[in-house]
Amino acid sequence: DNKSYIFVLNSEGKEIWKRSLGTYWTGSYATVGRFNGGKRIVACQQNLRDSTNQQDKIFLMDPMTGRVLLQKSIGDRLAVSPLVFQLLFCKDFNGDGQDEIVTGNTNGFVYMLDGSLSEIRTSKSYGHPIAPVVVDDLDGDGIDEIVCYLPENEIVVLNDALQELCRYRLSTLSRTLIKPIHADGETYLLLSYQVNGNQQSTVLEFEKSRFPFVFSGSSTRRTAKWAGIFALLLLAGFFTYGKYRFDRQFLTLIAQNELSDKLLLLSKNWKIKYIGDQWTTFFNTHFTQARGKKINRFLQEPKLKPLKKGITELLNGDKSELSITIDNNSSEPNSYRLTVRYIPVSKLYSLMLFNTSEEEYLRQMRQWASIAQRLAHGIKNPLTTVKLNAEELAHFLKEKAPKQLKDASEYLDAITEQVDRLKRMSDGFMRFVEFEKTVLKPMDINELITDLIPQWFSGKSAKIHVEYDLAENLPEALLDEKQFEYAFRNIFFNALESFNEKGGRILISTRFVQIFQSESGSRNSSDYIELQVQDTGQGIPPDLLDKVTQPYVSSKPGGTGLGLSIVQRIMESHDGELHIDSRQGEMTTVTLRFKAESAESM
Repeated sequence: DNKSYIFVLNSEGKEIWKRSLGTYWTGSYATVGRFNGGKRIVACQQNLRDSTNQQDKIFLMDPMTGRVLLQKSIGDRLAVSPLVFQLLFCKDFNGDGQDEIVTGNTNGFVYMLDGSLSEIRTSKSYGHPIAPVVVDDLDGDGIDEIVCYLPENEIVVLNDALQELCRYRLSTLSRTLIKPIHADGETYLLLSYQVNGNQQSTVLEFEKSRFPFVFSGSSTRRTAKWAGIFALLLLAGFFTYGKYRFDRQFLTLIAQNELSDKLLLLSKNWKIKYIGDQWTTFFNTHFTQARGKKINRFLQEPKLKPLKKGITELLNGDKSELSITIDNNSSEPNSYRLTVRYIPVSKLYSLMLFNTSEEEYLRQMRQWASIAQRLAHGIKNPLTTVKLNAEELAHFLKEKAPKQLKDASEYLDAITEQVDRLKRMSDGFMRFVEFEKTVLKPMDINELITDLIPQWFSGKSAKIHVEYDLAENLPEALLDEKQFEYAFRNIFFNALESFNEKGGRILISTRFVQIFQSESGSRNSSDYIELQVQDTGQGIPPDLLDKVTQPYVSSKPGGTGLGLSIVQRIMESHDGELHIDSRQGEMTTVTLRFKAESAESM
């Protein structure tokens, strides 16, 4: 049934209970922890689609019944597939007889939670998905370390405070199995992986060492020689460590800033010290691949010629910013504002890249909106007249020339249909430019959904099935009822109209989510009620997916292209979020997030 289940068997293999934790496109993982003197199942629901707007959930469940005792959405998404690595670990890190929960995330943080699913520790940001893969005492001190997997074939070891101890890198980690081995009182890490189709293994030993090398030999001359070398190394290390520590803290602060994806840091010889996600997308690279390389190495593509010229002009000249246009293989080139600042304390150039295409679009919108508004008003009366005349002509032919009516009906119907379409466009545009003031009130979103759907869909169709997965005990959402009804109706009818003659199914789900954000170094969360409408229709073409919320862009024949633009404005007025995920020929998922009235976590 395309669902994912957690189930419990007894020692004879008989099923005691099972519970579905997700709908379509989700996976599950479970482990056992000890909390408040008793065992609990710690489980998670993981979204298996490649979409950044889907949060995963962590659950605390009764082991005897499967009843969900607590649940929480945290971070962005869990970092790895449950078919490859564990998603959750339960260990007693504090020594109080109760386990803590450790999990990674695609947002670059490792989290440690207690038995109430409250966040008690958070690692630094790694800027890339990070996944704990082993929790074990690697150095024999009685305290577990946490081994994490990072992209670009890196392994990071953290202590119980989620502080980094060391890293290890392999040339490849393709199809890697990472497991602890216990032998002769020692703990090792076994890495089993493939290189060019051949299976290979590496065994790692973890050590805590006070010095960067081990002394050998006993002669006085050698000792004096090593003492001199050690003194020089210690002195160099003092300055190197000071700079390393500064750079590390500096880069950590950068990674936590909300503008970090737009940032590029270059040394005086133009080597990359930090690169944000927007730049890595342009350069088709990763942070670890680009760091330490000269910027010119990534500016060879013809489409990046304006960017190369702009960077060179800013770094060699007196300007602090300029505007450039880059062709991103979209229908229209994007406009960007490129700025540069020099940071004396770190001797770095700070370059920021801002996409101004939307700003330019909004500026143009303001210029012609008032004129277009008057045109929309003016066109409604002539349209009404044309439609009335077409209907009057049909009535006249029916009475005076019924034979001619049969020949003319096709043309009259076309006139009426096109007039109705123009009127819909005119009404939609008026709604778009004359947006009413939003009045938010606490409302039960599940009640609204179950009241509205029967008004729009009878349920009698044998080919189209509407299903529900509405979370229980949801806090009320802050909604403008009239605007919510318009937005929900638009999304629902888009789903209905996406099916071909074979039909399909629509899943309407709600849930409570927490969105964690980093502001000024602190980590804050916002509570939302999420409404999701998922259909198995024809999907949206990839070249239109990023533009469907722009006015007059539509993937439907005869569509006005204003519906989703208005939905986008409604979500902005609600201080909410709109996300659209689609695979052409398979499915479309539209997610609406509204602020929750209650600030309490579920």
